[in-house]
Amino acid sequence: MNNTVLVIGAGVSGLYAAALLAEKGYAVTILEASNRIGGRIRTYIDQDFKDAVELGAEFVHGNLPVTLSLLNEAGIGYRKMVFKGVSSENGLLKKGGGFIKDWHLFEEKLENLDLDITVNDFLEQEFSAEQFNDLRQSVKRYASGFDTADTSDASMLSLKNEWLHEEEEQYRVDGGYIRLLSFLEEKLEKHGVRLLLNQKVVWIKTENYGARVATSTGEFWAGKAILTVSIGVLKSGAIKFPDTASLHQEAIQQMGFGAIIKVLLKFKQPFWETVQGGIAKDAGFIFSSEVIPTWWTQAPERSNVLTGWLGGPPADKLKDDSDKEILIKSIQSLSAIFSIPVNEIESGLIAWKVANWTADPFILGSYSYPTVGNDGYIDVLSEPVEEKIYFSGEALYKGQATGTVEAALSSAKDTVDRIIRYNS
Repeated sequence: MNNTVLVIGAGVSGLYAAALLAEKGYAVTILEASNRIGGRIRTYIDQDFKDAVELGAEFVHGNLPVTLSLLNEAGIGYRKMVFKGVSSENGLLKKGGGFIKDWHLFEEKLENLDLDITVNDFLEQEFSAEQFNDLRQSVKRYASGFDTADTSDASMLSLKNEWLHEEEEQYRVDGGYIRLLSFLEEKLEKHGVRLLLNQKVVWIKTENYGARVATSTGEFWAGKAILTVSIGVLKSGAIKFPDTASLHQEAIQQMGFGAIIKVLLKFKQPFWETVQGGIAKDAGFIFSSEVIPTWWTQAPERSNVLTGWLGGPPADKLKDDSDKEILIKSIQSLSAIFSIPVNEIESGLIAWKVANWTADPFILGSYSYPTVGNDGYIDVLSEPVEEKIYFSGEALYKGQATGTVEAALSSAKDTVDRIIRYNS
């Protein structure tokens, strides 16, 4: 029984953990609640979006060792992104999108921070003067948009390491992350891993022999179980744990998990390349303060697709909106950003897709963000329950690439290494 493992969740962390274990001779079964693999990776291709576009994870945020090693092993190419940006104020576009006034002062104070406090407390402590009103709002928008964080509980100390050491080179995966999923799925098939979809886990227990799991359709047993579902699902209480996991449950409730809405719009022509003298022709990103504030192109590739992004508490407020309502807000946002009438935006639109991840019952949000005391919570979750129930996923990663595919893969590798050491 020691060499049998149940992996709960078929996101990239679960798939990678299962593949690594199977390669070492373990008998692995994956239980996935939804009807597909990938979790927060979802490459989208249909008759309208013939070229792969990403509803979920999209970028490789730097020269990240585990991700790039796996892509190289699979023979999957990746290409550099374009970070040129423009910003829109009152319908006027200007170059240098993303520039934040007084950011250098913010970085100076941030460099000297050694106390674990929230973003809001840090801003109040260091930049409470009226002259910094714009800076405070910009920092909050950045934390909300980039980290999908709630600044009332997000750790400024933890975000410091990420914000001050951002990787300059970032990439897109050729053909989308779906190719990485397919590569992992081939590994699973080669080693006889059972992959069962539509298996929503409702409780997990420890027994003398290992772990017992109940799903919506039956029960499963193994020597060990690895939980790779999102922190959002764990926080919801959808899975019941044994009493011996009480500290783990407390840690889960203290961790941050953001909200996100992503919008894909395909147009007859890339209208943004010609408006206002073509200032946005080569832009990778477009920033604004509209309802859907951040947009990006497929630059340097020429494409008729724009991707909209709304993160953090503002996305949480819209989680109950219908896809159609979010589409309307997206079109209104683009109209304001580019000073183009709504009807012109609508007439050029030929396809659209909304990914409201916060409303997805199998995800319930975006990705984790560090709260005050976060490293301690990770330490708790990194310790298995009776060496029988293990936790894994992007939320258990302590490096700089938080909330990424790299974080999910790294955590899976660490979990597998621990299981193998314990059994050796």
